Amino acid sequence: MKKILCLLILPLFFACEEETEDNSEVDPQELRKELRATEVEVGIAQIKDFEYLVNTSGKIEANREIILPFEKSAVITKLNVTNAQVVRENQTLAELENEDEKMALRKAKIALEANYVKFQDDSLIRGSVEFNDVIMRNLELNSGITSAKINIEEAELNLEKTFIKAPISGVIANLVTREGGMASSGKEFCRIYDPNSLVLDANILESDVSLVEIGQKVDVYPVSRNSGSFEGTVKEINPFVNENGLVSVRISIVNGSSLIPGMNANAVIRVPQTANVIVPKKAVTVRGGREVVFTMENGRAKWNYVESGLDNGVEIEILDGISAGAQVILTNNLQLAHDAEVAIVTPAAVQTEN
Repeated sequence: MKKILCLLILPLFFACEEETEDNSEVDPQELRKELRATEVEVGIAQIKDFEYLVNTSGKIEANREIILPFEKSAVITKLNVTNAQVVRENQTLAELENEDEKMALRKAKIALEANYVKFQDDSLIRGSVEFNDVIMRNLELNSGITSAKINIEEAELNLEKTFIKAPISGVIANLVTREGGMASSGKEFCRIYDPNSLVLDANILESDVSLVEIGQKVDVYPVSRNSGSFEGTVKEINPFVNENGLVSVRISIVNGSSLIPGMNANAVIRVPQTANVIVPKKAVTVRGGREVVFTMENGRAKWNYVESGLDNGVEIEILDGISAGAQVILTNNLQLAHDAEVAIVTPAAVQTEN
């Protein structure tokens, strides 16, 4: 039985040995030729002006806004405006009950007339005495004219408080009262804001403060809009870092009259930098803790250690490692090896945009 098993195993042993010997004869160079080139997209390293982008967000506010309160407690007899209505400066917005104020003004005017009569009588008594400024003032004080004039001014002021007028031209907001309702002294009647002076109050990282300056251009993107942006400029930088490591900035919005205060918005502050070698950000990969850019030369990938600068999320500065004009590999570069064969996936190279 043992002899039979040996006879069966021996042919299998020799067959395996022959197969191993056959594999050892495969030429590695021939295998390499059969491998397909890695398909890649490429871009061109360019020397050009670079914009570092500082991203932020905040709320849109009115830079010029006035809270208009009631100056007395009374019934609202007339209400001439509604929310979102555009008004002009000095336009009457509402009127409060004012019969008492009108009556007080009439009494003050009558009192003044009576005081003038007394003044004339006192003047006649003095006869031909020469009048000077001191004498005239004494006569007015004695006759009560001075006090009567002050009473008229006070009555006119009290009557004026019953007419609520717009202190500036703008848009009505936060109007919650109604005609026939009761006004309370000191309570807010409405707000008026200038739609042409809207700003975005936002915060930037402490690390970006040194890069941001007053006057820099900003793109403002209201959250409530699906597309489109508004131009802006950095108007103010608060020289204070809060407990979260943020610095507040105020951005004036150009032609933002269609926006309203309280809207949330994102913004991109464009910080111009000096010209340098610029590549698409996806051209840079990290190998062994160091940044690497693969360039394409004669159909092969070349490994280049680089030193990068600022990046704006789309492009990145290359301070050292490659030169302008180099063809840089943008895709499939995570597993590329030095001198690996590569082929451009599309006829036209992918260019970075100005």
